[in-house]
Amino acid sequence: MARILIADDKKGMREVLAQAFESAGHSVKVVADGDAAIRALDGGDWDLIVTDLRMPGSDGIAVLRAARSAASSTSVIVMTAFGSVDAAVEAMRLGAADFVAKPFSLSEMELKVERLLKERQATTHVALLSERERARTGRLLGDGAAMRSVRETIARAAPTAFPVLVTGESGTGKELVAREIHDASPRRGLPFVPVNCAALAEGVLESELFGHEKGAFTGATAVRRGRFELASGGTLFLDEVGEIPVALQAKLLRVLQEKEIERVGSEERTKVDVRVIAATNRELEAETRAGRFREDLYYRLNVIRIATPALRDHLEDLPALVSTTLERVAKELGRRVALSSEARDALPVWKWPGNVRELENVLSRAAVLCEGNVIRPADLRLAPETSRSAAAFVDSPEQGLEARVDAFERALLVDALEKESGNQARAAERLQTKRSTLQYKLAKHGIAPSRGGEDAE
Repeated sequence: MARILIADDKKGMREVLAQAFESAGHSVKVVADGDAAIRALDGGDWDLIVTDLRMPGSDGIAVLRAARSAASSTSVIVMTAFGSVDAAVEAMRLGAADFVAKPFSLSEMELKVERLLKERQATTHVALLSERERARTGRLLGDGAAMRSVRETIARAAPTAFPVLVTGESGTGKELVAREIHDASPRRGLPFVPVNCAALAEGVLESELFGHEKGAFTGATAVRRGRFELASGGTLFLDEVGEIPVALQAKLLRVLQEKEIERVGSEERTKVDVRVIAATNRELEAETRAGRFREDLYYRLNVIRIATPALRDHLEDLPALVSTTLERVAKELGRRVALSSEARDALPVWKWPGNVRELENVLSRAAVLCEGNVIRPADLRLAPETSRSAAAFVDSPEQGLEARVDAFERALLVDALEKESGNQARAAERLQTKRSTLQYKLAKHGIAPSRGGEDAE
């Protein structure tokens, strides 16, 4: 059920619309002029306002402006007499969701209302999912120098409306940084809309960002608002912005400069008030030199820059990250989970090429598969399956030679046992050593072979 406000100086029109909307199960309030409509904005949170353009006192444009000021998420449909289409177009530019020219059929109005309410419901659902995801993954953690610097920049950037470019390797929490900026900004409480630019083909991405008109392309059976419009008043997060095709970069640049969008298939422009935060794991400076990213767009996005550090560069925050992740996993599993001292010692030695995302994955998997409630080194499965992952152990200047050798040896043992399904005899053969030597090394590193595998042949 939606809450709908109807403003029209014609009693017959008010009654017909009210009856139709109430029959559909909605809660409806009717007023006879623009001044009453503006007063009604203070009395409740409206999902939809249907207002006539020409009314005594304040007109429909004034109602629209008041609605946008009071709650930018409220959709507004403007009704206009035949011949006043220019005024209706102006209303669209000011933020109206749609307009309908009088006389109109009741079914036409009902279809427009149904579409807008479905879009609002979908946007609300996305926002709820985002909140749940944020609660699941947590906030930015760590008190080390690198993370303090990130937080300080967030605090300075948040009160402004300038674009922000968040850089860093995959898995370092770039979206969390964007959410922190949004939630500390004057736009908090308004939409935070993320778009993964790498996940969509060029034509689909253009429609996703800017929306499209009915009939703009095959399959476009209705008008659709894009992410810029859905994020109106709030923040649009362009993840993997370096993947946007060059042809589409020009249109994005124009939107950032003029703060207007054109839906695909339309020549009309719609004003948008959106704070843009972009993120990339690419070196955009190199991309601009190679001609794969527009230099003018790069400078437009890179007004404020925040570099998220790789996990290997702030290992002092590892205990907090581990503790928070295990608490979340324990809640999901319904049982307590802890790290053995040997497993805890193994974590800082690994170079974490996948960063915090990899850490969460490793700990979640280990918690599910470990015997009992204690995660041991073998459960972590930090094995050098490739030369690159082996280098994650060896290329660790913050560790001494002995620690690096021990870590590499431990990883080799775990890898051999996993590949031989816990069979010690075959693992010893794989490592070209005696079985007794293997057992000594396993005991030395606190590695427990999988149950049932010790004597299997």
